[in-house]
Amino acid sequence: MKNLKNLKKENGMTIIDIVVGMLIIIIFIGILTTSFYRIYKHNASQRIDAVVVDCSIKICEYIDEISYENVNESLNNTIRQTLEDKYEDYLVPENYNIIIDVQNYNLIDSSKDDVIKIVNVKIQYESIDEQKEYTIKKLKIQEL
Repeated sequence: MKNLKNLKKENGMTIIDIVVGMLIIIIFIGILTTSFYRIYKHNASQRIDAVVVDCSIKICEYIDEISYENVNESLNNTIRQTLEDKYEDYLVPENYNIIIDVQNYNLIDSSKDDVIKIVNVKIQYESIDEQKEYTIKKLKIQEL
């Protein structure tokens, strides 16, 4: 019976109970906040990467449309303005460094006909916390 009376005592909360409860809340809030930040950072990085892929696809489509003779290193100077003119509401972000490298397929053996060019499109950009680079290679074939 004495044990039952001791169990039913209602002394209220002690300071230790409050401190332990607050520490548990602070730990869980820290974990949740860190998790939400990492999820946000990952989603933002994926969106930036998607814009880079879209830009490189637009460049490759433009290279498909122009004539074989016009595919050369001079595309580096005009590609940004050309894309903005071709796609009216499309703006290439300023922090994207677009480098187009064009090589003839017959560079090693000049006895072969010049009918294929290897186009290497490289886009260097800054993601959330790091510098990234996206590269795509494409063939431009001369139409006979």
